[in-house]
Amino acid sequence: MGARLEVRHGMLPIPGIIRFEHRINLCAQKSGSKKNNPKPTVHTAIMTRNELEIRPAQRADLTAILDLLAQDSMSETPEPSGPRAGHLAAFETMSAHPDHQIVVGTIEGRVVATLQLSFIPGLSHDGRWRAQIEGVRVHRDLRGSGIGTAMIEWVIARARERGCWRVELTSNQAREAAQRFYARLGFRATHVGMKLQL
Repeated sequence: MGARLEVRHGMLPIPGIIRFEHRINLCAQKSGSKKNNPKPTVHTAIMTRNELEIRPAQRADLTAILDLLAQDSMSETPEPSGPRAGHLAAFETMSAHPDHQIVVGTIEGRVVATLQLSFIPGLSHDGRWRAQIEGVRVHRDLRGSGIGTAMIEWVIARARERGCWRVELTSNQAREAAQRFYARLGFRATHVGMKLQL
């Protein structure tokens, strides 16, 4: 599914607005035999001026966010169907912190994408900050429409506003399609990620 994007980035907490146009081919077979109608009639439906709003998540978005995480989870433990005490506590902590944020993309009020954005200080590179992205998800029915690209570009713009020198993320080795997606956006696999489960 193609998408034409026009991006206007706003300063936080003003959300970015992306206007895009979907073109959907709908094949309909006319009444009659296949002999008389060997090819289906193709109708093009155009939905214009749909808006993808990118904004900080609200507590009411938590169920939809968890649903998105569950759609593409690599965890051996299934994601819960609704927010639990741990989710609520984590969300409240991040919402109150200026350097951590859960971000959502919505279309007509429906949450269709999410990611977690953190700004991290460091002593290297003259004490400059870096931005870290985690938990990127786009609803399975809308992947390939340009929403993921818009979300990452929004993050990059925020990182520049904060004076970050680098935007970084990790991707599970099994997510080869995701790695190709990030490479198209300019990310490079320069480090080896390691972890220790506690």
